[in-house]
Amino acid sequence: FCFISFSKNDEIKPALEQTTKSSASTSSAADSSEHSDTQSPYANINRASSVADYAVVYRNEEEKLEDKKLSAIAGEVIKTEVILSEDVYTCCTVKINEVIKGSFNSDEILVLEPGGFLDSKKAEEYMDKPGAKAPDGMYVDENGYEPASVGDKVIFYIYPCNAKEPLAKHIDYTKAYHTAGNVQGKLVLKNGKYVSATPAKLVESFKDTDYKISTKSFTPAEYEQMAVKTVKSVESK
Repeated sequence: FCFISFSKNDEIKPALEQTTKSSASTSSAADSSEHSDTQSPYANINRASSVADYAVVYRNEEEKLEDKKLSAIAGEVIKTEVILSEDVYTCCTVKINEVIKGSFNSDEILVLEPGGFLDSKKAEEYMDKPGAKAPDGMYVDENGYEPASVGDKVIFYIYPCNAKEPLAKHIDYTKAYHTAGNVQGKLVLKNGKYVSATPAKLVESFKDTDYKISTKSFTPAEYEQMAVKTVKSVESK
């Protein structure tokens, strides 16, 4: 199948959603025979949890595709780099296989996800406490969100980075994007289905409200059907 694609002349405007500073504590989307089912190598490493206030929370995949501020792509993560700025980010280089919504000037983009593994030196810098030691490094996550690994087949919902955000001098911000809702911007292909990366902690916090968050999984065919229908509906309005 082929996802809905838009011309490169379409304008992508930066999203207005922002989160507060957190505190310490390649196959195409159509190929259901491929899967990415990596296990985190940091399960037994010291962890620090971060919590952010979210300006935008999405209840399901349709709401993300309906948000005019967001673009969406399917692709494969070919490189990752952890960046320590005021917070911790994993910068993923993503090879675009399908454009679901939006337009891009390159077939590779950078996606900044919250969290990641810090080596001992960066971990001690992150803790910023006299005498703090982390000889084995530290894994920083946000509400349990896990950044992508090399080889992951993913769908990302993204919006352009603000070029004024100096996370790292070597990042080309013309190709850099943030994930939607901070921790709600990714599906990962596992065992033939796209699985939501939205943390269970965030889902749990809304379970007894009318604003329940769905983490439904999709086969590539199911996702295509939903995405094409939703994007066409948005474009017809």
